[in-house]
Formats: sequence, structure tokens, C-alpha cells
Amino acid sequence: MDALRKLVPYYTTTLVEARKNPFILNLLEQVETLDAEIFEKAKTRIAQPSYLQPETIGSYLFGCDLAYYGDVDATCSLFCLGSKGRQHTCNAQLWKLVNDNLTLLERNPSTHGMVYVDDFRSLSTDHLAQLSSHGIETLTFLDTQLGKHKIVYEKTPIYAVPTKLDVREGFLDQGENRSYGIWLLVLVVVLMGIWWLMK
Repeated sequence: MDALRKLVPYYTTTLVEARKNPFILNLLEQVETLDAEIFEKAKTRIAQPSYLQPETIGSYLFGCDLAYYGDVDATCSLFCLGSKGRQHTCNAQLWKLVNDNLTLLERNPSTHGMVYVDDFRSLSTDHLAQLSSHGIETLTFLDTQLGKHKIVYEKTPIYAVPTKLDVREGFLDQGENRSYGIWLLVLVVVLMGIWWLMK
């Protein structure tokens, strides 16, 4: 299909930008009307992007075709979400936190939420209230780098989520908790030694 071939130079163009460009929008509308079988066959005749970025034309066309997504499967991947080839939904609610804006990407009855974050962000009590109002009880935080998703912190009860997180190192207070754990272990060993000597 000619429209697919013409979209190749625009793989990194975001879908928001594409909708503002009448030429690209027309091409996307042509692709949208394609039957699934014809669409899949036509994709084999054009170059596939070397890596994808979420919410781009490349993800729209090839987001569900990757062999590996990192720490999630295709159904919960930002690459596959909104892709023409997507057939199943995620078993968790999908959210995105960018520049202090928390956005629901996909709602379902699950009480587990997956939040895609970028760089360093603060999670406010308003964010936690927003998540709770959608029935979220546990959260997994993910980062996306170099075309792969990485779990930063997994299945944490919402009441235990710290309000500061760093996707490069996990939650900021996670390191502090580790040092407290070591001191607690030392204290227990010392107390057991004293108890044993007093016997």
C-alpha cells in the first residue's frame, strides 16, 4: 500500500504532531481503513524502524510486532498501546506520568496500575488520590529507554508508595531503607550475642 510506504520517513513523528499535518493525517486515515490481513501483509514490504518510541507513527504501525518489550509483554507496552495491530488489552490499568501530569491511558476493572514515568518525578498526594479514585490498590512503576520497558518498582501497595521516585535508582528512600535494614540486622546480632553471653 502506497500510504504505508509514504509514512516511512515519519516513523519518529508523534501521533499528536501527525494529526496537525494534513498530509500525514490523510496517510494515517488511509492506513486505518485497511483490513487487518491486508495491513499485516503490506507492512512486510516496508522498512521496520530499528527501535520504537511510544506514541509515534512507528509505534502505531509496528508497536505490537516486537519480539521483546523489556519487563512487560506486548499487551501492557506503551509501544503496542494505540497500535493498529493491537488485539488484547493489558491486565492492569495503564497510566503515564510526564511533567507532573498523570494521565490514564487504559482503564479496566483491575486494581493494579502500571505507571510509566520519565526521568525524575514527584508523585503528589493528588496523584495518589487520582489513582485511588480509579480503584488502584497496587502500583508498578516503569521507565522506557532505548526501546525497552524496565520495571523500576513492582507491585507496591498504594499506601506504601513514597512521594519521591527516581527511575534510575528506584525510589529515593529505597536506599535509605536498605541502610536501616543493615543497622537493624547488626542490632539484632548484638542483642542475641548479649543474650547468649548472659545465659
